[in-house]
Amino acid sequence: MLNQEQYNASRSTGGINMVIAGAGTGKTTVLLEKIKSILTYEQVHPSTILLLTFSRKAANELQERLAVVLGEGMFIPAWTFHSFCFSLLNEFSDSFFHCTGFRRRPSLVTDQMKFDFFSQFVYPNLRVFKGMPAAVAIEILHHYTKLDKRILKKLEILGIDSIAEEVLSEYGKYKVENNFIEYEEMITMVIDRLQIDPVFRQKISQRYTYILVDEFQDTADNNFELIKLLLPDSGGNLFIVGDDWQSIYGFRNAKVGYMLDIHKYFPDAVIHKLRVNYRSRKEIVTLSSKFISRNRFRSRKKLVSWKGAGGIVKFFGVNNSSEEREIINTLMSTLYHKGTIAVLARNNAQVNHLKKEYELRRMKSPDFLTMHAAKGLEFDFVIISGVSDLVIPDRLSDLEEERRLFYVALTRAKEQLYIIVHVNEQGIPALFGKELGIKKFE
Repeated sequence: MLNQEQYNASRSTGGINMVIAGAGTGKTTVLLEKIKSILTYEQVHPSTILLLTFSRKAANELQERLAVVLGEGMFIPAWTFHSFCFSLLNEFSDSFFHCTGFRRRPSLVTDQMKFDFFSQFVYPNLRVFKGMPAAVAIEILHHYTKLDKRILKKLEILGIDSIAEEVLSEYGKYKVENNFIEYEEMITMVIDRLQIDPVFRQKISQRYTYILVDEFQDTADNNFELIKLLLPDSGGNLFIVGDDWQSIYGFRNAKVGYMLDIHKYFPDAVIHKLRVNYRSRKEIVTLSSKFISRNRFRSRKKLVSWKGAGGIVKFFGVNNSSEEREIINTLMSTLYHKGTIAVLARNNAQVNHLKKEYELRRMKSPDFLTMHAAKGLEFDFVIISGVSDLVIPDRLSDLEEERRLFYVALTRAKEQLYIIVHVNEQGIPALFGKELGIKKFE
């Protein structure tokens, strides 16, 4: 049974439609209902529906739920951007690879291959990296095209930028000579072909009556360019869903601006908002909404809890990790076997440390996850660990994105939320502790 906002979004007409779906508001339900509506009322053939998302995990989940919605005898694939482009590269392999210099269909380069190539340059030439450890220099070269602007600026000051570009140029030649392509290059090659070959572009764009994109807040430049090129120059039907409040992949070049500035790119786009949160109690919805409201660059929407009041939100102030472990121990003992439990932390190092600690205690019922890994999941009880200025917000990341990441962590909780905040010698909590508006610690 759809609520009015969900119904309106899923029964929208053609053209460009964007659904801004708050946490727990039934984003996937609306996406699947939209597909059902297209098939039922617009009599579109399943083969002309293109469904795109950003991860294999998300694609698999969509595929499973689609199978239930569509029933037997009807199939619509859920593609990642990469798998869709890979399918086009395979379908048109001869013409694709002939014009890019490859002798035959290339293989995907592995991380180990990249590491070996850069190692061959770095170790004999360490002096040009200004005393930088070899492992760090290799890591910089490995991820150079995705580095934050502030890091690139520092490399430019050190004069390492020109060295990196020279090595990357040689790496490009190495790939063509040895018949390798990068994961991201699958998208780039398709974009290039669509741009330079109008016949090819027309052929591909005419295949699809509808394009639907899940998790649109994770769109990077190449994803957006691909979407535009897949649409006809005029008209076209695009249905996109996501939540800018949960845009947490800036380090993968995702740009929340595509969602927030949709009318800049599609002036006629119709915006729908889903505001009824079916996951969390009122106390959790209120706290998380107030926290994310500190971000200036965001959509405006007021979420309401369908479950209503009755949730628990508690804050614990600690001076060190030892005190933090004691609190987690107490909470685990209290919540054990009462429902699903997650302990969330900012980074893998924290999570691995917590896992080791609690494997020794044989407490295996909780999930220990990074905040990034928790996205899309939900738990009865959530413990957020290690809220410290040394950890979150991460100093190398954008502050607003760090708030969005913390918002994701807050909104995983259905019934009870426990937040452990580090305080300094004067009893002043870490920044995000202050921004949560803590009145008292337990």
